[in-house]
Amino acid sequence: MTIPEPDHEARRFIVTFYLNDDTVMVYEPTQRNSGIISGKFLEKMKYKNVRNELKFFEPADFIVGNEVEINAFKFTILGCDERTRQWYRDNFSVELKENTD
Repeated sequence: MTIPEPDHEARRFIVTFYLNDDTVMVYEPTQRNSGIISGKFLEKMKYKNVRNELKFFEPADFIVGNEVEINAFKFTILGCDERTRQWYRDNFSVELKENTD
């Protein structure tokens, strides 16, 4: 179990799921005056979902509001872009909420 550190609660990451090969990449965008070095956080590769019988991640795992655990790092999916919302609408009949950030 990991204990969230208060210093890291405000950090934001971009989690990208690649449909063509089911790989995931996580990077941290630059935040002015944050003191945090941005860039690649987790390499692009296939990761297993410890919360789903160690099956590889799939698109349904990244619905807005879900919490995912990748390599023992926990991420809450806060939002997505319009193209992703449309893709989930077309393929899962799910209406995702707009970004609040």
